[in-house]
Amino acid sequence: MTAFHADERKSAKNPAGRRHRTSRLTSLLCVIALLLPAAGAHPEEGEAPEDGLPVRVETVGEASGTATRHFVGRLEAVSTVDLSFEVGGRLAQLPVREGQVVSKGDLVAALDPTDFELAVRQAEVQRSLALKELARYRKLLKRDNVSQQAFDRAQADFSLRDVALDQARRNLDYATIKAPFRALVTRRLIDNFSAVQPKQNIVRIQNVTEIRVAIHVPEQLIHLTDNVSAINAVATFPFADDFELPLEYREHETEPDAVTQTYKVTFGAPVPENAPSPEKKTILPGMTCSVRIQLAENKPNAVSVPLSAVDTDSKGAPRVWVVDKENSTVSPQPVTLGPVRSKRIVVLEGLKKGETIVTAGTRLLREGARVHAVERF
Repeated sequence: MTAFHADERKSAKNPAGRRHRTSRLTSLLCVIALLLPAAGAHPEEGEAPEDGLPVRVETVGEASGTATRHFVGRLEAVSTVDLSFEVGGRLAQLPVREGQVVSKGDLVAALDPTDFELAVRQAEVQRSLALKELARYRKLLKRDNVSQQAFDRAQADFSLRDVALDQARRNLDYATIKAPFRALVTRRLIDNFSAVQPKQNIVRIQNVTEIRVAIHVPEQLIHLTDNVSAINAVATFPFADDFELPLEYREHETEPDAVTQTYKVTFGAPVPENAPSPEKKTILPGMTCSVRIQLAENKPNAVSVPLSAVDTDSKGAPRVWVVDKENSTVSPQPVTLGPVRSKRIVVLEGLKKGETIVTAGTRLLREGARVHAVERF
């Protein structure tokens, strides 16, 4: 006999036990029925509670007038030039030495001028002869003793001799190299008394008419170059603790560095009288310095907010959430950002002093959502 039939026979013989199991099943169904409405009464996922989402808020205040940043700068020359002769010959003078500072117009190098001076004398004699020949043909033409064609040839020959003399004088000038500006001689590329060819580099010089300092700034600060008057830069040098050099903006690159994604900004300053001079080999292109920059606001009504208050929309544009104090709801407000200052960032446009914004809890917000402020988040 199977267990099922045995249970049936047992249940048939014990009706009281069957009634007891039925009563327990009925009680369990009642409890489940009571719990189902309570479970459905909870808010759906993402739905704000009746008193609003808990957020931390802040009243917007004005940004301070300046912020200080420090950068590592590198000294650069205004330009680096390799000087060469336009003509060839034997190098006769190379008076400059490496590391020397030469003034504009100083002699840098010179070829042996003998051949060039002879060429000038030869051109002068040929021009003088052509001039006399032209004068004779002019008299003959007035008497109709020579044709117009012969006179034209004499006149053309004189013009060619005149050009040849100018070229010979230019070649004599080309045999001398003078400093085009106040320059630092960085390298002599050939020895004296060597035979040189036209366009062969002789000396490398760097323009030191002013001090140039280059720094690399992140993309958050490159917009300040639109208003260079807002930048106050000062350079200090590790070998001259008591010397500070005020800098002025010169130029900036618009393509970022491929590795660091920073932009090169170049500053300059005239060489002051009390500066460590290049002659003493203290300030030279390639050296490093410290650049202290005080950033003034581009706009007088700029405000400052915590970094955590800045959110982005679906297109990646920055925004903040402004709280409506009357109904405790929030709405997104697009903003234009300025420089970062520690844990805060300057907002140039989009916010006004006195507005209340959400500084923590922005991830759960949507337009029109109700919020309530909490001390801790």
